[in-house]
Amino acid sequence: MTFYDINGRGRAKIEPVSVGRGVMRYTPEFGFRTKVEVLVPYDMAKAIVDDVLKVISTGSAPDGKVFVYDIAEAHDIGNKEKGDAAL
Repeated sequence: MTFYDINGRGRAKIEPVSVGRGVMRYTPEFGFRTKVEVLVPYDMAKAIVDDVLKVISTGSAPDGKVFVYDIAEAHDIGNKEKGDAAL
């Protein structure tokens, strides 16, 4: 599992934030989000996606997205394992 702090644009509304002592308002050009990547064996993917949707979803656009894609191969450089063992 890996976490990234990211900035980006999308369809979500970006709310103005107070700057300084609250006298000025600034609307950020990009929204701030956290990206989470999880590599798991194929047979675990559906269960994990279902759990994420059940626990995190509030029904609004800023909840985020889940992308599922295939990894052609995985190799662990340190111990020379391949496939699911390298995950």
